[in-house]
Amino acid sequence: MRGQLEPKCGWEEIILAMRRYSENPAIQLRGCFFLGTVANGHFHDQKIVDAGAHGVIIQIMRNLPEHAELQEMASAALEVIANSTDEIKRQLCDAGAPEAMCKTMRTFGSNSDVQVQNVLGVASLALSDCGAADRFVNGAHLLIQDAAGRHSHLAGFCCAALTALCRNCNHDTSLQLLEDRSVNTICQALAQDLLPRHQEKGSLHQVDFCC
Repeated sequence: MRGQLEPKCGWEEIILAMRRYSENPAIQLRGCFFLGTVANGHFHDQKIVDAGAHGVIIQIMRNLPEHAELQEMASAALEVIANSTDEIKRQLCDAGAPEAMCKTMRTFGSNSDVQVQNVLGVASLALSDCGAADRFVNGAHLLIQDAAGRHSHLAGFCCAALTALCRNCNHDTSLQLLEDRSVNTICQALAQDLLPRHQEKGSLHQVDFCC
């Protein structure tokens, strides 16, 4: 049809379908899975971002906020795309990825599968010099803290995300993370996760966790 973009690659066809059927969870699930798979090799990251894949995924997270499986798949795709160059991270931030991730974490606090994808996404985005970490200043560390408290098996991922935020945000934000005792909470969750494993192996005598 005239005036429409003629798809040149498989992912462009997928993105067009996702835009056309934005309220169809089945199509969005398959689309997110496909885009995440394409991005996983990191050969086409910039191409699929230039084609608007990240914007489509973020819009899905906004359009279907109560669909847990879709939020998990969309978050996983974003995390893979975010694990790339600073320029791609900046584009994700400009499109609203930090806000979408935080909203999903708030909605699905009890769902560990959704939480882990977004915690990994926060870590991937924050590990950059493009100012992405400062986009998470409005409560992301508290959401990570909550995830670690609810799901002790995610504590290692939460620790990595918090470390990424601390290392790459501005000084005031780093102080806020420490004042809110997020580090203590995550260390306690790590202790809860690690102690039983060591005890089962019979190798634990005494472990001191100092935070």
